[in-house]
Amino acid sequence: MASVIVVEDEAGLGRGLRDALATAGHHAEWVPNAEQGLKWIRRHRPDLAILDVRLPGMTGLELLTELADDPDRPASIVITAYGDIGTAVKAIKLGAEEFLTKPVDLHALLAMVERTEGRQRSKRALAFHRKEAQSKYGLHRIIGRCEAVQRATKLVRRIAELGDTVVQEPPNILITGDTGTGKDLLARAFHVEGARAAGPFVHVNCAALPEALVESELFGHAKGAFTDARSAKIGLFELANDGTLYLDELGQVPIHVQAKLLTAIETRAIRPVGSVEERPARVQIIAAMNQPVQQSIDDGTFREDLFHRLRVIHAHLPPLRERGSDVELLIDHFMEMHCARLKVPRKTLTADAAAFLHAYHWPGNIRELHHWLESAVLQSGDVIHLRHLPMPLDQPAGVKITGGAKPTLDVDWSAGPIMLEEIERQLLSDALARAGGNLTKAAKMLGLTRYTMRYRAAKHGLG
Repeated sequence: MASVIVVEDEAGLGRGLRDALATAGHHAEWVPNAEQGLKWIRRHRPDLAILDVRLPGMTGLELLTELADDPDRPASIVITAYGDIGTAVKAIKLGAEEFLTKPVDLHALLAMVERTEGRQRSKRALAFHRKEAQSKYGLHRIIGRCEAVQRATKLVRRIAELGDTVVQEPPNILITGDTGTGKDLLARAFHVEGARAAGPFVHVNCAALPEALVESELFGHAKGAFTDARSAKIGLFELANDGTLYLDELGQVPIHVQAKLLTAIETRAIRPVGSVEERPARVQIIAAMNQPVQQSIDDGTFREDLFHRLRVIHAHLPPLRERGSDVELLIDHFMEMHCARLKVPRKTLTADAAAFLHAYHWPGNIRELHHWLESAVLQSGDVIHLRHLPMPLDQPAGVKITGGAKPTLDVDWSAGPIMLEEIERQLLSDALARAGGNLTKAAKMLGLTRYTMRYRAAKHGLG
């Protein structure tokens, strides 16, 4: 039930409205003028204010004006004299939810209160879910000081600043980068920080859609459109209406569907499979690709016109190995996150473990670092040693470098053929880890010149 303040100078009417609301289960109070009403509202923060427009001293419209900039102002219903529609319109423009003319119909008023209370509940729920979404996917979750990440976050802020001016025609956004670099998180940040945060966020993994059903999944289909279409189906475009459609791994969409996708983006309308009826597509499109875009265009697997249509806003996220000191920031972040989740004290890394994490080339990018530290926190005590870190998948079978002050290389010939190049890579990786990523120190440990070390590290993707 709602908390209601009645502001009415006619004592009989004011008390009558208060008692009727109380009988209906609401908590209601009555005050005879707007000045007292304003003080009561600011002190008690009711859900709803019922205001007479014509009041002695401050009018009901002036009271609405006083509350206009208050983010916690109550919803309001105004009571006007019969036929005074102009005043009612002014009240609605000032934020009133509904209006009622005198003499007051109690049944109509109680119905208005119920409707208004329902809308307020929906607004509170929406605000709560938006706050939750921002805490999980907001801009603060994107961690990094490197230039590319800073550019990406500036783009998110810029789109957020545009606010309602881009609600009707939001700009298309293209995010590129290797798998695991944080494209999904950036896409969600664009959504929750933008003007469409109240709408749905529909994540489509295009690589997981069966090729024969991609068109139907995206655009829907009419009943009888094909053999198994026993009923009409709403597509993902329509599910995302008034929100964001995130097309992940867009490069996996067949070329013939890309043509229809281009039309949908340009016309902001879709046509379900087997239908002649067009339907509005009120969506913001965010697309992500992990393949080199130009190569896909040259290979004929991705339409160049679709690429240009999508990259109104283009954000590129580089591999973790190219983000410099961001590795250290992310190590601290994931360490704190996993320790807090598991309710264990913050753990520390040994020098060897820290050096290895900083020097490793991270083929799986941020996602790989995230899971490595989760595994290490689960398996270690107060201190995380090198042995607690997961073994890189690209370490050659049968080859193991034992840690310690005097590391040794153990070779198990029974494990099968061992490629000399893989042994070299493992030695280079271990030396870099022990040298804290310092090429000169690592080169000295291996008896190489700095130039040779840099060349060999680059050859193996370790530089």
